[in-house]
Amino acid sequence: MTSANLGLSPVEFVNTIRVDHAVSLLRTTDLSVEAVAGQVGFRSANSLRTLIKRSRSMTIREIRGNRANA
Repeated sequence: MTSANLGLSPVEFVNTIRVDHAVSLLRTTDLSVEAVAGQVGFRSANSLRTLIKRSRSMTIREIRGNRANA
């Protein structure tokens, strides 16, 4: 599947993949937000927080609180 097929720009496509992986890590590990951000390719935890909030309408705390739903 390509970004064009999904109606996303290449940057949006990559960020979607990064956010999905970050959410998975946040739900299944005790890594810090900073560590997760670095592992998925963001320069800062704030960038990751912003994208998660925009794309998932959730905070890090809400994601971590939903570990049972992973």
